[in-house]
Amino acid sequence: MARSRRRGSVIDKWSIKEWFNITAPPYISEKNIGETVAADSSALIGRSIEIGLLELTDNVEDMQTKLRFKITSVSGETAETQFSGHEISRDFIRAQIRNHRTRIDCISDLVLKDKSRVRIFVTCITPTRCSSSQQRSMRKIVVDSMDGYSQEHGLPSFVERVLSNEFKAEIYDKLVKIYPLKSLEIRKSKVLSHA
Repeated sequence: MARSRRRGSVIDKWSIKEWFNITAPPYISEKNIGETVAADSSALIGRSIEIGLLELTDNVEDMQTKLRFKITSVSGETAETQFSGHEISRDFIRAQIRNHRTRIDCISDLVLKDKSRVRIFVTCITPTRCSSSQQRSMRKIVVDSMDGYSQEHGLPSFVERVLSNEFKAEIYDKLVKIYPLKSLEIRKSKVLSHA
C-alpha cells in the first residue's frame, strides 16, 4: 500500500523579496552602480559589489580597473556604499613585463588625514634592467610620496586622486629623475578601516 504524503503550501521566496538600487559614494560619482534583492534591508549591510571603472567614467582607458564597494546603509529602496578598494587587471600588468625589464613593487600602509587606513600597492616597470641601489631609491620615493599625500588628504580626496591618476603622474615625474620608466601603476588599494 502506497503511503500518502501531505504537502504544505509552498512559499515563493522571490515574492517576498524587494529590489534595491545600489549607489556609489558621492566623492566617486553617486551614480546607480547596480541592483540587488533582499527580503530585509538589514541583510544588505556588509554586502560587497564590484564594477568596472569604465562604467562610471565612460573612458576606454579605465577598462582594466575594477572598483570594490561595500553596502553600509539602506534608505528606502537605495543602498548606499563606501569605497573598499580597487585593482588593475593582472593581465594588464603582466603584459607590460618583458625580458630585460625590471619590475619594482612597493606596498604602503597609510593613515590618512581623516584617520582612515589604506593599503596601497604600486608597481613600476623600467624599460631596461636597473641596479639594486636604483630600485631602493625608487621604492623610497614611492613610499615617502604616498606618506606625504596621506597627511594632506582624507579618504574621499585620496581616492579621487588615485582614480584620476593625479598621484600616479606626480610620482612618475619624481622617479624618472632616477631612472626611465616604461610604466607606473597604482595597481591596487584596500581600505583597511574608515574614519
